[in-house]
Amino acid sequence: MEISKTKKSINSASPRKNSRVAVETDLIGLMHQISWHGRKLFVNALERDNLDMGDWMILETLFEDFTQGTTMRQLSFSIGMKPSSLTGVVDALVERGWIERHSSENDRRVVLVRLTQGGRDYVLVVRQHLHEVYQTSMAGSKVSELEFVKQFFATMLEGQISYVQALKNNA
Repeated sequence: MEISKTKKSINSASPRKNSRVAVETDLIGLMHQISWHGRKLFVNALERDNLDMGDWMILETLFEDFTQGTTMRQLSFSIGMKPSSLTGVVDALVERGWIERHSSENDRRVVLVRLTQGGRDYVLVVRQHLHEVYQTSMAGSKVSELEFVKQFFATMLEGQISYVQALKNNA
């Protein structure tokens, strides 16, 4: 959908705009569009480095959740990728120097994977690029608007975390 059509559909006055369901529906549609366009920008940035989303998920997960390293099994579980698929991707990232394999200090038979400093640096470079893209897209916003959206997203994130926790408790 073109940006001009998006703005027109959101700013147009209609009787249904007064209902909460209608506003939520419009908001969900906007979040979907932002996510879609952001993902396209992100994938383009990764493609310049001959990476895909699977590669990124591994790098990001190791960066965020497993700073000391993890087993392939745990990494596979964390990102939802089959272990057989994960091995080849990790091998390629090892070849690039972004991930390394090492033995566990507790059990030398256990092999762990972790980011190298080069891998950590790469994640930070990509994050900085994304930060700049999003910062540019918010340039026309007032600080008060940004504060409101920030609070809204914080509340939404809390709701998502609670929802996921409830799913885990019921499983």
